[in-house]
Amino acid sequence: FWLCLRDREGTFVGAQCAKLYDWQDSNFKIEAESLRFVYADPQASAFPEEMITCTAPSAERVSGLVCYSGNAWFHPQVRGTGLAKLVPLLSRTFGFHFWDTDITCALAVPALVEKGVVANYGYSRVEPIIDWRNCFFGDVQLYLLSKPRQELERDMARSLEGLS
Repeated sequence: FWLCLRDREGTFVGAQCAKLYDWQDSNFKIEAESLRFVYADPQASAFPEEMITCTAPSAERVSGLVCYSGNAWFHPQVRGTGLAKLVPLLSRTFGFHFWDTDITCALAVPALVEKGVVANYGYSRVEPIIDWRNCFFGDVQLYLLSKPRQELERDMARSLEGLS
């Protein structure tokens, strides 16, 4: 699914997508390093010599029914308004509700971690390092963000308490 954000006038100001992965017999490390996390058919779709090396400590624990909740974009006029806290929480909550997920994960570039933006996303684990080489945007290092089901349930309960 994806969330489309519009302002009062109906102007598009942001979006976030989510995808369900069934990794009952696998995990993020295996799926990332095989490139199946990115491509349905890595042999046919990957760039020459494209590869991912994943050494994030919890990558092997990102397994079961996994909601990848990431790839958000916000228009500059709405950045700094709190949407970076609200939208990831909504995305994780919808993923949990619709898919009964075991864990939610996302990826982030180091600049977002260094600027403190990722702290707003609400993930309990923020771990380097995913090293992605020779991909469509060159070479990049990423952080793996994750939040297990039990922590997500606790976050949702706290959010509901705040509404009463």
